[in-house]
Formats: sequence, structure tokens, C-alpha cells
Amino acid sequence: MAHRSTSISTLLFWMQDVASQARNVKQDQNARASPSSSSLSRELTASLEQPDELISLVAFSGGQNMRVRVADDLKLFELLCEDSPTAIFKELSQATDAGEALLIRLLRTLAGMELPPAQNLRDRLPRQRCHQKNDGPPPVRAGLRFFYAQGPPILAQAPAYFQSERL
Repeated sequence: MAHRSTSISTLLFWMQDVASQARNVKQDQNARASPSSSSLSRELTASLEQPDELISLVAFSGGQNMRVRVADDLKLFELLCEDSPTAIFKELSQATDAGEALLIRLLRTLAGMELPPAQNLRDRLPRQRCHQKNDGPPPVRAGLRFFYAQGPPILAQAPAYFQSERL
């Protein structure tokens, strides 16, 4: 997203609009943020971040993808969507057969991506209810696994291809 000069009053207006829609979605679990709020949120982020922050995000996105894939392999998404009280890392460790330190690292990434929202990663992680069974983990899992299998080799070869084709 291109960076552009934006007035402070416009940024404040965007922040209020995004915050208002986020509150509505939190209050009503069946509510969805409008597509414009997602676009507005991305525009707001692009207006506030520095170019080196964006480059850093892109550079480390492969690590995020890897952690999401490992979390999927451990079936963390299913465990986090269960309708039970907050999960404790020890319980998640026993349920997944993964070490607590690994889970903390994975869940920090997921929380940073708001998958699922986290309040206190050191002690507890609130469970997030899955809104609809059809929108839940299976389609996301299939897409994630497909990209993880096919994406990196294609992406690794893309720069050389574009250079050779002068695209």
C-alpha cells in the first residue's frame, strides 16, 4: 500500500471509525466488520507505519507462515475454538504434545495476527468461539497447507523468473 500524506484530523476520524466498528463486532459475535472498515484499517496502518517497518514485516512473514503452519499441525485452532474456559499453556502442552515454550512462541505470532485475540500470553489465552462451522478451520487449514507446500518453491524462483523475462 502506498504511503501518502494524511492530515491528523483524517487519521483521528479513521481511528474512531475503526474503533467503533471493532466495538460493535466484539459486542455481537454474529456481527461482521464491514469491508470498508478492513480497508480503512489497512489504510490507517499504511499511513502510520514507516517504510522500514513494512519491509521488516515482509522480510519476516515467512517465519509467521511457518509458525501458523506448525500451530495448525498441532491442531491449536481446534483446541482454541472449543467452548470451554480459558486454556492454560500446560493444558495445551498436554493436548498437543508440544513444549510450553514452543506454544508461547506460536501463540505470540497468532495473537499478533489476532488469531486468536490474546490478553495475557504468559498465563492464559482466552478461547475464541468459531462463528460458523463452515467458515471455521477446515477451509483455512486446506489453504494454509496448499500454500505452505506450493508457495515457498514458487516464491523462491519468482525473482529469477521475472529477471530473466524482464518483467
